[in-house]
Amino acid sequence: AVNNVNLDVRHARIHALIGPNGAGKTTVFNLLTKFLQPTRGRITQLGTEAAVLVYFRKDIVSLLKAFVVQAFYIPSGSSGELRQGFKFEVMDWLKPILDAWLASGRDYVLCGDWNIAPQDDDVWDMSVFAHSTHVSPLERAAFQGVVEAGFTDVVRPLAPGPGVYTYWDYTQLRFPRREGMRIDFVLGSPAFAGRVSGAFIDREERKGKGASDHAPVVVDLTP
Repeated sequence: AVNNVNLDVRHARIHALIGPNGAGKTTVFNLLTKFLQPTRGRITQLGTEAAVLVYFRKDIVSLLKAFVVQAFYIPSGSSGELRQGFKFEVMDWLKPILDAWLASGRDYVLCGDWNIAPQDDDVWDMSVFAHSTHVSPLERAAFQGVVEAGFTDVVRPLAPGPGVYTYWDYTQLRFPRREGMRIDFVLGSPAFAGRVSGAFIDREERKGKGASDHAPVVVDLTP
């Protein structure tokens, strides 16, 4: 049951409902989009009965409910051999999980900071990284293993390099000097990849005081 739920929703912002399984997140979303009708009670906006609170087409709602989104942070490994070893342990631990997800019949999208630059064009100067993490053959092989398992990099074909990056270190004026790395990826299962109609890396969001050292990676989907 959903009872006495209050949401403070800001215009033009992304919001999330977070909670354990069975908490009612999907039910709340379906009520707000009128995908479900309440059996009793009222849904109001600023004290007034609301006909529709969230203006999604039902096909878009169905699309959003069709995929499982997994957020990733793969350890950097840059602080030493111990952390680099842990990075490989994480990738080895993930492999059977990713295989199971693909075999489940559900569609997944893997988003996040992988801390791996799979191609030479994904760093501003390979000579700088000759003896560094993020570009080693073992790291690249681990990333390629995810791709070969069946997850597609849905952004690169629509935002190819060179010179297209998602991360710029805060130090040494890396951002204004365009000395970046492409280490943030959206990898989709086949059905998800087939829905992608556009993608870009929003470099403008990296500008300004207090900005993250990573830029958003944006993917557009068709119903």
